[in-house]
Amino acid sequence: MPDTQPQEKAHSPAYAHSRAHPLGRVAILGIGLIGGSLGQDLCAVGASECVTGWDSDAEALAAGIMLGAVQRAADSLSEAVIGADLLVIATPLTAIIPTLSSIAPYLRADAFVTDVGSAKARIVAEAEELIGGRFIGGHPMAGSEESGVMASSVDLFDAAAWIITPTPRTDPAGVETVSKMAVLAGARPRICDPEKHDRLVASLSHLPHVLAYGLAQMAGERVADEWVDLVAGSFRDGARVATSNAEGWTEILLDNRPAVIEAMDGFIVWISCAREAMESGDRARLSTLLDQAYRSRKRFPR
Repeated sequence: MPDTQPQEKAHSPAYAHSRAHPLGRVAILGIGLIGGSLGQDLCAVGASECVTGWDSDAEALAAGIMLGAVQRAADSLSEAVIGADLLVIATPLTAIIPTLSSIAPYLRADAFVTDVGSAKARIVAEAEELIGGRFIGGHPMAGSEESGVMASSVDLFDAAAWIITPTPRTDPAGVETVSKMAVLAGARPRICDPEKHDRLVASLSHLPHVLAYGLAQMAGERVADEWVDLVAGSFRDGARVATSNAEGWTEILLDNRPAVIEAMDGFIVWISCAREAMESGDRARLSTLLDQAYRSRKRFPR
């Protein structure tokens, strides 16, 4: 399936009025940063007849109503699920499969379920065991070091990639539905298999988080409190995501550990080469390493 590009700014009135409720009835399970932002997008463009929300935290659900991320609050998972055409599981990673297991008996026979988890191979395999091809793995490549529904925003997904990870079992209509949802949220749907997804995000997201935490720890051990005001842009940029929720990232890294370890091993080789060049005073070797890295960085968007 080709990548789908947004044809018009998703939040514009023209887009919202171009078709009536294209996603039918949507239920978002988990009203945090991602679920809250998605809900705001779908409500803003009239994508759903009704965006129903559920969260185990009543305060988060109430905040979702206040922020316009949820149009109807459900008191239970079963209440949220019944009658929904599309369900989005936006819980923490470890809760995705338990949540799907809980809602499976209440799903309509033609309902689709997607998620927003940042590791896919295990999730997709276990989800397909529960509901077959009606599960469509998803992962928006957008986020923040902040968490919770109060950090959500209507522009979080604008121009971001939204990875969709079908398998041979996946219903093509479900892929189309989730792609449509991503476009309505302002994102760019991208298709790849679950295993490839995990290898890609290991290098582009998971390893950078490991490095950010390591940089923050190293600096914290070496810089006394009286000198922390010296911090400049390079440290702020490099360590920014080290303020992300540590418990959540522990689960993500462990879920994708084979791919993350492979990426870490690649970085260890590079940093070891750089250290050896510095220790020996090999200017040419160090310059080559940095120039190669510079050229690699230029391949990616800023």
